[in-house]
Amino acid sequence: MFFQKKTEDKEVVVSKEIQKFLLDGETIEQSLGFFDNIYLTNMRVIFQESNLIAKDGITKELVFIPLSKIDGVSYIETRNLGFDRIIKIKTRGFSHEIKFGRNNVDKAADFCKLICEKILKLEK
Repeated sequence: MFFQKKTEDKEVVVSKEIQKFLLDGETIEQSLGFFDNIYLTNMRVIFQESNLIAKDGITKELVFIPLSKIDGVSYIETRNLGFDRIIKIKTRGFSHEIKFGRNNVDKAADFCKLICEKILKLEK
């Protein structure tokens, strides 16, 4: 279901389901998550959310947000028992978030910083 992809001396975990949605020339630069995942490509941010619904089993939702449409990025720290880091992406129409556990604290902060850097480069 997942495989490792080497990108500029970094190992990036990529879902095979995500691969089929990549556009021509699009490459995944960073990924983070376990059950729910967030991917940063050279063109957009992709959220992959899995939900357990009693009658339907596991459903997966993919949300694609072009980097040029992102208005803001939030990094939220909470004192929740399970997930205590949240990255929230804001656009004009909505906001979307993904939660991370304590074992991904540093990675979540780095991921948020990387998104911000890419957005700022677009504005130049």
